[in-house]
Amino acid sequence: MLLRAITNVFLGDGHFWKHPESKNYNLIWTSINKDWLEWKKEHLLGDHPGTIAMVRKANAPNAYANSKPLYQLKSYVHPKITQAKLEMTRADALRNCDMLDYAIWYIDDGCCVTRRDGRDKAFNGYRVSIGVGGLLADEIFPQAQEVFGTKKLGRVYKNNSRASERNLSWIIPKPVAIQILREARKIAPESLLYKTPVW
Repeated sequence: MLLRAITNVFLGDGHFWKHPESKNYNLIWTSINKDWLEWKKEHLLGDHPGTIAMVRKANAPNAYANSKPLYQLKSYVHPKITQAKLEMTRADALRNCDMLDYAIWYIDDGCCVTRRDGRDKAFNGYRVSIGVGGLLADEIFPQAQEVFGTKKLGRVYKNNSRASERNLSWIIPKPVAIQILREARKIAPESLLYKTPVW
């Protein structure tokens, strides 16, 4: 269970943190969606507990006027977390991924936009993507081929013309996106179901 949490920190909305006086690391996630952090606490940390706290109030000073409360989930320290921080890479985390890991990653960093036909504006499906940071297709796709059973995995590209090589997104083709959305819908809190439409 802790390995899945570590995998998610490498790929999704989390990071490793160590108190200056400690030799071991924590896992930390932040989100405006407390329900999602509650899910992670129960299903990723499980019997290795953690705490959830508000770290920023809505409309806080030095934040946008319409900012929402920001919450943080912090695990307790553990030698396995420290070992992963010191010895694992994002490529290693990708090799650990199964369908559930991709679903969690999608809820963290994914986007689903309704597409409409250019002429009559009829519904044409969805454009599904995951922000992958600086990961390239040749890092993501070998393991993804095994998980999704296809070599047709779409493409990885810069988010816009000004984006750096560390600001990439994976545009996911429909057959793969359907699998990810289906799995994500099983775990998404009600407040995040909008990200997991039925295709």
